Amino acid sequence: MGKNDRPSDETWLGVMTLRNKGLEVSLPRPFQRELWDLMENNVLMTVFSRSEA
Repeated sequence: MGKNDRPSDETWLGVMTLRNKGLEVSLPRPFQRELWDLMENNVLMTVFSRSEA
């Protein structure tokens, strides 16, 4: 049960879709920060994070 601070495939579960308008983000702040960097590059994407309970 040792998890690295680095994003793993399990943590990055979701669907990324390019959209012209609207941006729905459901990820922790650390991940959102990376998304903002993508937005600055004119890349709008919708990310849905799946949490297994």
